[in-house]
Amino acid sequence: MPREMLALMGRMLRDGALRPRRLVGGLRNFVAAWRGAEPPRLPVAAVIDPSAVCQLHCPECPMHCRKQPSGAGLMDSGRFRGLIEELTDNAMFIALYNVGEPFMNPDCTEMIDVLTACRISSAVSTNGLCIADQESAERLVRSGLTVLIFSLSGSTQAVYEQYHRGGVLDDVLRAVRLVQAARRAHARATPYIKLRFLAGDRNRHDLPGMRNLAGSLDPDFVEFREMEPGRAPEATSPEAGEERGPSDRRGGRCLWPWLMTAVLWDGSVVPCCRNERDLPVFGNAFGEGGLAAVWHGAAYREFRRRMRAGRDGIECCRGCPGRIGYQQG
Repeated sequence: MPREMLALMGRMLRDGALRPRRLVGGLRNFVAAWRGAEPPRLPVAAVIDPSAVCQLHCPECPMHCRKQPSGAGLMDSGRFRGLIEELTDNAMFIALYNVGEPFMNPDCTEMIDVLTACRISSAVSTNGLCIADQESAERLVRSGLTVLIFSLSGSTQAVYEQYHRGGVLDDVLRAVRLVQAARRAHARATPYIKLRFLAGDRNRHDLPGMRNLAGSLDPDFVEFREMEPGRAPEATSPEAGEERGPSDRRGGRCLWPWLMTAVLWDGSVVPCCRNERDLPVFGNAFGEGGLAAVWHGAAYREFRRRMRAGRDGIECCRGCPGRIGYQQG
């Protein structure tokens, strides 16, 4: 098992996220997937998007390619609390990010507080630009966030801005160091800091520089993720334990519809976080009956029925490289 996953599971165990009831529920849902039946319990993990707003203009991002189904907006903190109240008996882990920059929602850190109080482990992926001072870094560390992922795409400003358009690399590096300093000041091991370098045609030549930059920052984990479909990165994190290229498993059954779900900022429920794939909307978690009504509803049931035959029979899933896990966000 990759070192990153071992560290995460250990932290979840220490923080009380792996409660027996949740583990039993996850097992029951997994058995249902194996048997081709409906999941009896709500998902054990979820991707919840606090923000479909971003201050950058990254060219391949669904946020700016108009490929997300719900437009731009920020999740209401009260509705978020209601959603977590519904999930708390089952969910062990929440990825609090998807389409936009999570910290553009001023309530994002408060949302992490809610997850920590419910003993649900959490991860946030950020461009780092909203962590601008020591106060915000310390507030984030005190929130109990489990994993903080910084998204990068170069070791110099000239390379970085080819993808992260409108961003300042020095500001991101400063944010990493601020969080590291806050962890030391509060004697905290978390949030684990992960650097996620995005590799594509614009910046692949800079992979050696990215590796050097990662070494100088000394994060907990490093990942190199390929942005171009069907191509594996030249440098893959040993901690991540996977590559982003093609696989002979791509047409097999995906377990997301039985174990995980994704909720967009306005409550729209979609099958996963692969927003570039024109995902179907199953319903709204903020509507009558909440998430349970959607999870056990007709649209989700039909999607699972089709998934039993494998991904190739579903247009938005065909050839998907995704795996179960927060690393896919």
